[in-house]
Amino acid sequence: MRTKSLRLAHLVLNVRDMARSEKFYTQVLGFRVTSQKPGMTTFLSSDESSHTIAPMDAGLDASRLGRYHFAFQVDSRQELREFYDPLVERRVRIVGTGNHEISQGIYFRDPDGNDIEVFHELPLAQWPDLDRPFDDIVITNLFNMG
Repeated sequence: MRTKSLRLAHLVLNVRDMARSEKFYTQVLGFRVTSQKPGMTTFLSSDESSHTIAPMDAGLDASRLGRYHFAFQVDSRQELREFYDPLVERRVRIVGTGNHEISQGIYFRDPDGNDIEVFHELPLAQWPDLDRPFDDIVITNLFNMG
């Protein structure tokens, strides 16, 4: 399965201190906050995408610190659809799908259990609310891109 536009897009990290992480990524690396889910995650971007990195609150459980998942982006919804069937045919464990209003994604694991997402994101001009794009995240268990 070869997807012509597949490229590394973002990383989600479990962190101990959300405020410290946000400060580091904004002040040290120059990222901007694109949206927040208070007490859960902050979405930060270095470009016009919804997020390049997303620190997620790991709470007090130090065993959860580190990478949560990394993601590859494709250029179209059709490419995302074409990516799904070969995963099923190859019996790759799909752990979920998501419709995040501005993007749709497939979540699965590699043979070592690393969580991976492949997603398609709408162009910035088509986002429903540029100030708060993640307020109404809907996660689904069925892959329905109809």
